[in-house]
Amino acid sequence: MSLVGACILALCLATASTASAQEEGYAWGEAGAGSTGQSATTDDPLRIMGYLGAGFGIRLLANLDPIFSHEFITPAYLDVGGAVYLPGREFRHGVGLAVSTGLSADAGGSGQQPLTQWVITPSYQLLLPLWRLTEGADYDEVQLQIRVGIPLVIGAGLGDTSRVDFTFGGELALAVQYKFLAGFGIYAEAQVDVIGGIQDTVHPFIAVDAGFLIDYEVLP
Repeated sequence: MSLVGACILALCLATASTASAQEEGYAWGEAGAGSTGQSATTDDPLRIMGYLGAGFGIRLLANLDPIFSHEFITPAYLDVGGAVYLPGREFRHGVGLAVSTGLSADAGGSGQQPLTQWVITPSYQLLLPLWRLTEGADYDEVQLQIRVGIPLVIGAGLGDTSRVDFTFGGELALAVQYKFLAGFGIYAEAQVDVIGGIQDTVHPFIAVDAGFLIDYEVLP
């Protein structure tokens, strides 16, 4: 009888422990990767995200004048950024900041050299956790990020590297993010940019990039 009583007690303790773990949710690095631990009727907590990636662009309009000497493929670039998303459910509002720089030289003798042009992009963002938009889904593994930003471009002057050029533009981006751990994953992104240039020029292009992300939920 003592053995039976001990088994019943162990079963009750295991059940209580499992229920407690489900109520607490998860933080980055904990077991049960991908599970939100949140009820579909409650708000997800504040979320902090960071990412590191690389990509390239395709110019929709290449300026072939000597001072630009554009090719249709833009230089490869490095992309580092972060964002904060407010508590919410299906649609998470947030703000972000990204910094990008070229990893290869632009075309033409007067073009930009690697690491001489920097793009700082503040943005408003929407995060859509697909598990909340898909009936029957219980795991926060795939999410969409929509970003609207204002790229601020600072770089060495074309044809005169002693001069610093500044310009700005607009950006619209869509990213698909997949988390294979609770707080770590990969992403792929496509974006459309229109940047103003010197001599009253406009430079539209499409860019694609991919990389790694860290996604941390600030639990109460």
